[in-house]
Amino acid sequence: MEVDFAEAVSVLAEGGEGLAWVPERVARAALGRGSLVRAGAVRDEIDFEIRLYRNAANRRSGVEGVWARVARHETELARSATPTAGPAARLAGSRARPEVS
Repeated sequence: MEVDFAEAVSVLAEGGEGLAWVPERVARAALGRGSLVRAGAVRDEIDFEIRLYRNAANRRSGVEGVWARVARHETELARSATPTAGPAARLAGSRARPEVS
């Protein structure tokens, strides 16, 4: 069984275990149900970037597989991004970053 850390933290917050700092997409359903509420005002939201780096010479299949998944996820994020979507996480990489079309 695979559990996303952000989803697990969101479930804990939904169960009353404190605050959760998670992407909006993870909390969206609970926000819609009213079982989670924003801890602050919209003006308190922040945008941030997550950058991934790798050794450009490492071409092992496992590394290439992870890099390909990152590229696909980045493409999906770009397609689904809207001005009202809230803070967006941007995946970026080194000069060895795969081309995303």
